Amino acid sequence: MKILIKLNIVLLSLWIPVIGRAQHSMKNHFVIKGTLDKDQTDIASVVLKFMDESKNTGPQISGVVSGGKYTLSGNLDEPALVNIIPKYKEGKNRNKWDDDILMAYIEPGIMKIIHKKTFSKIELTGSQAQKDYLKLQSKISQVTDLENDAEMRGVYENFAKENPKSPIIIYVLSNIVNSDGQVLYDIVMPIFNQLPLYVQHSNAGRGFLEDVERGKVYLLEQTYRKNMTDSVLSNFYGSEKDSLKKYENIVSSELIYSIQEMAWYEYLTTSKRNELRRELTVAYLMIASDSSRLWQVYRALPDSLKVPKLKEIFNKVRKTCVDKLAPEFTQRDTSGRSIALSTLRGNYVLIDFWASWCGPCRKENPNLLEQYKKYHAAGFEILGVSLDKNKSLWEKAIRDDWMNWVQVTDLKYWENEAANLYSINGIPQNFLISPEGKIVARNLFGGVLRRKLAELYTNK
Repeated sequence: MKILIKLNIVLLSLWIPVIGRAQHSMKNHFVIKGTLDKDQTDIASVVLKFMDESKNTGPQISGVVSGGKYTLSGNLDEPALVNIIPKYKEGKNRNKWDDDILMAYIEPGIMKIIHKKTFSKIELTGSQAQKDYLKLQSKISQVTDLENDAEMRGVYENFAKENPKSPIIIYVLSNIVNSDGQVLYDIVMPIFNQLPLYVQHSNAGRGFLEDVERGKVYLLEQTYRKNMTDSVLSNFYGSEKDSLKKYENIVSSELIYSIQEMAWYEYLTTSKRNELRRELTVAYLMIASDSSRLWQVYRALPDSLKVPKLKEIFNKVRKTCVDKLAPEFTQRDTSGRSIALSTLRGNYVLIDFWASWCGPCRKENPNLLEQYKKYHAAGFEILGVSLDKNKSLWEKAIRDDWMNWVQVTDLKYWENEAANLYSINGIPQNFLISPEGKIVARNLFGGVLRRKLAELYTNK
């Protein structure tokens, strides 16, 4: 189950300034001066978008074409991959350059782009990052089998060893780590540790380190999967446990939250990587459901991070752990009526946090519909809480997915008050509430939800 995560996670902004931020003075402004080919007369303007979506949160960066030239400018504190997209004059027929999107590696400073016969074929000067990126792509083009992970890793590894001071070195090291977890840890970390401190402490550097640490958590997850006993597997899957392929598919999709929580708990109570503890603890807080484990993670934090705001956040998450009384909230349904969670008490209720724009949420809806039809007569209720901000799109999704259970929202997007009350920073997520109003379980999807409801309603 994939989760769509809130980019500007509130937990991060409320906590504490990032530790060890670079003190190195870097220019943080870029200017791109572009010149179109003489035949590219239908282009009215161009738009720049960062490949890293988290960088696209500010005003759109665009430039109007005048006399075959344009200028793009913005803030940038480190090299970054971007797309430059042409926008065509109104009323003009879309031509062969219609979907021709340019990809380039830019950096702070002044750069020039000269477009060739097609928009994406360019000559870019003023960016060493672009030069190195093209050099790397040339190496990749020589790989005979792009599906061969070992061969691809070899290209990145050799480039990193030969170009340790390249402005795209973090990009290269990240590709090594992302492609092979910790197998090449002993290769990438010595290179990383020799980089200037301002590079190590940059956003890209910290992102790389976070990938490395997340790789460790992933290995712990694999260990938990491999160490699951036959009795546990039999309890969940019966005879299906004999099929390795079925086992891997079922475990990865249906036990992901419980396995992740155990892995994150072990990592955070044993790891000494304090400079990333903040970001990694936030990842754990998104899936934490065991109250005792939650507080042990807090106690294991370094004293420098145990600020009052952090304790407040932990206490907030703790209120939505299993066996806690579900926090009360009231929101309006499609007809404008106020619906309180407590009005559904007396039945098992699944609080489902979702949105019309959330693909993984919509993919799970057929399963919710099936379970609702099967158990609603026995008292099972679903309370859908949408993080939409457009009422018509919300209502259309309800109709399209046949979600004829109670649906509410306050149309405040990620600032939905019920979502904030339950510390929701990614969707889909859900909470199963007992007839007495206590949280029974969290994040039940697919077969796990089916088995849990069968357990609760069979022979009743």
